[in-house]
Amino acid sequence: MPNENNLIPLSKRTKSEQRRIQSEGGKASGASRRRKKLFKQLMNSYLDSEEQNRDNWNELSCDGFKPEEITNKAVIVKRLCDEAKSGDVQAVKLVMAMIGEDIQHEELKQKQKEFKHKVDKEQDGDADALSKLDEVLAKIGGDS
Repeated sequence: MPNENNLIPLSKRTKSEQRRIQSEGGKASGASRRRKKLFKQLMNSYLDSEEQNRDNWNELSCDGFKPEEITNKAVIVKRLCDEAKSGDVQAVKLVMAMIGEDIQHEELKQKQKEFKHKVDKEQDGDADALSKLDEVLAKIGGDS
């Protein structure tokens, strides 16, 4: 278990220790970036490759996809959209995020409109109440 008493700030280390630690960190960072880049390249390669499952291929073909468009990516998109159409809220959110529309933003805008409408309605009600109160006060004041 780490002991905070054993931690020495970088500023209290010698220049050579600082350089060594920073060098190790830079090398680890570079290795991590290379692993992430390779993973992304492999994922894109797989997603762009032709779908091998004949059932999936036939299904997409019947849905109007051109043969060169029938990739693993197309199968995933089709399945995700099917889930969204069946009412899976998470799938809907994911589809909306993928196409650049934030569902939470849309919900917030809708709530904002409802709130504004409610406030406007209440203010109209307040204005009506104030005008009635003015009429009553005018009558009372006029009768005096």
